Amino acid sequence: DVAWAHGTLVPPATPVEPDSLNDGTAAAVLDEAASIIEAAMGDVLADLNDKRKNKKKNRDKKKKK
Repeated sequence: DVAWAHGTLVPPATPVEPDSLNDGTAAAVLDEAASIIEAAMGDVLADLNDKRKNKKKNRDKKKKK
């Protein structure tokens, strides 16, 4: 044995798509998730900008010393 992987050359059949993919429920879940992320984005960007400003202030204070 030389660490070869023994298996089949034929991949398994692709599973049948569930009916829920076509009835709009998956799209509704994805839309809701996108809405949640977009709502949180403003807070996340504000936090990042505050941290960047604080880092810059600290850097400027160290340079003045």
